[in-house]
Amino acid sequence: MRVNIQLQTIFVAVLQVASTSGAASTATAAVDSPCTEYYYGQKLIDHFKSQQNKPNEAARQIQEQVIALQLAAGAAEGPQERYGFEILLAIATRKLNRQIKEGAKGNIERQTAIDVLLQRQQQVATAMAMTPTGKLAKSGASHATGGSELGAGNTGKCTVTFKPPTRAFSECKQTVENKPALEKAAAELSTAKQINFIKDDYFTMQPISVVALAFGTVNTVSGKTAQNDCAADPSQSRGGIGHGIGADITLSRPAAEAAAAVPVGQTAEDNSKCRTTAVKKPDGVLTGEYLADVICRAQAMGPVTTKPLTASTLSALASDPDAQEIAKAIASVTNTKKSDSDSTAEFAKKVFTQVLGRDEAVTKTVYLDKLNTQSITYNVGETPISNKIEAIAKTPAAGEALAFFFTQAYERIKAKPTTTVVVTTDCKGTNKDQCNKEKCDFKEGECKAKEGVSIETAEKVGTQNTTGSNSFVINKAPLLLAVLIL
Repeated sequence: MRVNIQLQTIFVAVLQVASTSGAASTATAAVDSPCTEYYYGQKLIDHFKSQQNKPNEAARQIQEQVIALQLAAGAAEGPQERYGFEILLAIATRKLNRQIKEGAKGNIERQTAIDVLLQRQQQVATAMAMTPTGKLAKSGASHATGGSELGAGNTGKCTVTFKPPTRAFSECKQTVENKPALEKAAAELSTAKQINFIKDDYFTMQPISVVALAFGTVNTVSGKTAQNDCAADPSQSRGGIGHGIGADITLSRPAAEAAAAVPVGQTAEDNSKCRTTAVKKPDGVLTGEYLADVICRAQAMGPVTTKPLTASTLSALASDPDAQEIAKAIASVTNTKKSDSDSTAEFAKKVFTQVLGRDEAVTKTVYLDKLNTQSITYNVGETPISNKIEAIAKTPAAGEALAFFFTQAYERIKAKPTTTVVVTTDCKGTNKDQCNKEKCDFKEGECKAKEGVSIETAEKVGTQNTTGSNSFVINKAPLLLAVLIL
């Protein structure tokens, strides 16, 4: 006797991600079971986490250079060298802020992909536990007292129970966790034009076939039931169970679990452009289209890895896009003009030549090389500390060193005397007859103040003497601009 019973159950889909580039993709061959689905998803998570680390590492390297340039500017021997380091510091600062901003955008998309894949893994795990295939193990069998005989009109009942269907990850971990094909499949993700997912209708109610087998005949069934299911009852007058049921249950999965290819981008032929509008996240089970869109957007925002300032020549520096923007800011103060024939790089080189000098190798030999070759000394309390600039920049001690040099520069500025310049408005015009004041002299066709008459010096440090409403004070000391970038 064969009995077919249709049961209804809710399935949670299993993620199948596959690269479809080429006749036979690695992913299609590698992802062939719930176990491989789960661990392939983990490889994708690891892939996106690795991409997240790259922008962060790039920002860290530029930040160390920024601190090193600050230290070099603070320890510079003169105003020209200090100014050169400060300009390079401005370029490195722009690189750092750009890297942080652009890197963060990509990491947001990558974190979204990681979160979605983690959710998908939970669905895979649930599917593996809820929808096993093959023969189920029986946990026991019993019959109603006094009604064990199923023949001759007896309505007694034989009940067979089965263990809950489960599947442990430990059973498949050994076979798939280190499977090379899964590593290769994850590496091919960037070239995949389509990704295979279980069909969306697999998330709905699906039938499953349960086959119950009747063992033996009226003459042979007692041995089967005694061994596997409802035991024979020797107390019965007939000495056995007639037509006893021995149930072997075998589950088979329907064809609905078949995968369907979903384009990564807008079309199946092009994965470089994601869908114009992001697919809305489903309320329940993640759809294949949503997963493909999330992965596409994470892939499109490839990790931004801006390099630290490494220009070894003025020409290389002038070709750096960040340096070109800094050159524009410098020119607005120095009034350096860009001619019609100047390219952007040529104009930037003109500006940096004024700032750093005419030697083509000046950026390397005078400035950047010093970051990893020159040692500086600063004090913490009464203890002098010496180390190379680059080494200090990589440690928390950079804070103490910067504080030392900034304070040292401030004290030098405070100690400088001030000079008062008196400007008179009595000596002006081009009429020689009217240029008759005591402090005036007519020279070169115009009335001017006599040389030395209009300037007085304040000998006492810190005083600012003025001689009238038209006077102003000029400080002879150079101004140190210290910029702290945390």
